[in-house]
Amino acid sequence: MSSMRSLLAAAVLALAATTAACAGAGSPVTEPTRTSSPTLTPTPTPTPEPVTATCENTVTAEAAASFAEYKWTARPDAGPLVVGGVTIPDGIACVWGDYSTGNDNVSWLAWGPLDDTSAQTAISALLADGEWRREDGEDGIYITAADTSMSPVTDMDGYAMTYLFADGEVKGALTRADLAIIVAPST
Repeated sequence: MSSMRSLLAAAVLALAATTAACAGAGSPVTEPTRTSSPTLTPTPTPTPEPVTATCENTVTAEAAASFAEYKWTARPDAGPLVVGGVTIPDGIACVWGDYSTGNDNVSWLAWGPLDDTSAQTAISALLADGEWRREDGEDGIYITAADTSMSPVTDMDGYAMTYLFADGEVKGALTRADLAIIVAPST
């Protein structure tokens, strides 16, 4: 029986040695194959189509509603917007009023895109005329009528016709207060 025990012990040792050898050697570990990251092609951002300025899209919604309530409609001035001798082809000037009756109760409102160089040219030309004065404000540069005695209308602060040059645009109105209802056209 001792030989059987010896044989059994030898078999167990042989099995243990084989298991240890297999565990130590193991199967070869392969590194995962690295592939290069795909080249991402940026999707071009579409350039938005420019919005054409109209009398209706260059005033606030509240102003448009108020005009409609009073049955006012707008007529664009003929030709391009011109400020201080600078032609602004994409701008618009509109005369709002009740055209069903003959009266002079109207509002003139203008808006146009304007680069800095053209804005400086227009400002200089208006000031050289001698009938305008400059006021710098938080919103931009105001060029307003110097003599309001000949103006058909003034606002509560005594301002008559005024232009506001700011952020790549120019606004114009019969009074400085009316500039607040003028907006850049949006889609």
